[in-house]
Amino acid sequence: MMEGVKFDANGPIVPEGTVHPADKASFYGQFKVMAEEIEAEQICAFIPEAHRLNQDEDSRLQMFAKTFAETLTTHATATAVMEKEPWDFMAVYYTCIDHFAHGFMPYHPPKLDRVSDEDFEIFKDVVTGAYRFSDMMLGRMLEFCDEDTTVIVCSDHGFHSGHLRPEGQPRDPSGPTIWHRDYGMFVMKGPNIKKDERIHGASLIDLTPTILAVMGLPQAEDMDGRPLLDAFVEPPEIDIIPSWDTQPCVFEDGMHTEEKPLPPEESEELIRQFVALGYIDDPTGDKHEHANSTDIECKYNCAR
Repeated sequence: MMEGVKFDANGPIVPEGTVHPADKASFYGQFKVMAEEIEAEQICAFIPEAHRLNQDEDSRLQMFAKTFAETLTTHATATAVMEKEPWDFMAVYYTCIDHFAHGFMPYHPPKLDRVSDEDFEIFKDVVTGAYRFSDMMLGRMLEFCDEDTTVIVCSDHGFHSGHLRPEGQPRDPSGPTIWHRDYGMFVMKGPNIKKDERIHGASLIDLTPTILAVMGLPQAEDMDGRPLLDAFVEPPEIDIIPSWDTQPCVFEDGMHTEEKPLPPEESEELIRQFVALGYIDDPTGDKHEHANSTDIECKYNCAR
C-alpha cells in the first residue's frame, strides 16, 4: 500500500522506494484513495443510519472512511498491477476485515448488553458489509486468473464473534489481540490441488513453503514450516537448499537495503494506523514519557 502518497499540481508524489521500478511510481500513485474522497453513498451502503451521528462529537464515521479508503487503495492498485503488468506470482494483503472488525465487531449481532440500542442499530451491518465487499474484491481479482492459476486465500488469524466476544480489553500492548481467534482460514484452488478436501494442521509458517512447492522452487533448510503436500493431487518433488538468503538475485528486485530507512512520512502514517487500532498510545505528547513507555513495551514484548 502507498500510505505516504501526496498530491500536488503535477499529480501524485510517491515516497522513494514505494514502487518498483521507480518510473512507474507516478502511474500507480494515482490509485491512492483518500479518506476525504469517500462519499456519503458509499458510507451508507455499510451504515444506512449514518445520518444519525453527530460527527463533531463522534469519530467513528471518520474511522470507517479511513479504513475503507485504505481498502480501495489496496484493491485499485492490485488490480491495476494484474491488468497492466506481466506476472507469474501475485500477493495482496487486505486489512479490510481485520480493521473493520476491530472497530465495529462490538456492534455486530447478536447485540451485547453493553452496547446501546442506538449504536447497535447504526453499526450492526458494518462487519457483514466488510465480508460482502471482500467477496466482491476477491471475485474481481479472480477475473484476472486463468485455469492454470493456483489461488490461495489465507488469514493470519480469526476474529471472535457472537458470545465469544471479550467483555473488555486488557490495558497492555497486546490488548487488541484478545479479539483474535487462534484459528483462521486457508483455502487453495488450482490445477494440481485436491477438491473438497480438508488440510489439517496448517500453520502460517507453512504458507511460504507451500507456495515454493506450487512454483517448483526448492525449500530451504533454515526455513520454518513445511509444504502442505497433502493438498496436491500429485505432490511435487521437493529440492532442498541451505538458505534462500544466500542465493544471488538475477534481477533488480527493488528490495530496500539495510542502509535505507523507512521514509519519515511512511513511518508517521504507520504510527497513526497503530494508534487508531489501539496497538500503541499516541506518541505526540511528552517525548520523555513516550520513550520510557516504549522501553517498557519492548521489555514486555521480550518477556512475552
